Amino acid sequence: MSSADKLARLKVNAGGPRPELGKVTTLRQRKSKARASGAALVKKGIQLPPEVVKQFELLRAEQGRKGYELWAEAVNLLLEAHGRDPVDVSFLEK
Repeated sequence: MSSADKLARLKVNAGGPRPELGKVTTLRQRKSKARASGAALVKKGIQLPPEVVKQFELLRAEQGRKGYELWAEAVNLLLEAHGRDPVDVSFLEK
């Protein structure tokens, strides 16, 4: 029996309450939640050598912190080293 035949024989359970159309949202709308602080996070991708990644993961595990907290700290250190004002990222920490 092919998949098409199985789908053709599929019975849909039509019983039960029907959703109110005004309350139905798409999955994309449900996934995107704003942070409690109201600040949105932006995803940036970088490529690193495997040894750097290994050391970063070890540091993250030793400190028991999230990776994005450490990256925010690193970016602030870089900004300070180049004479820029650091950005307040205290909302990232619990």
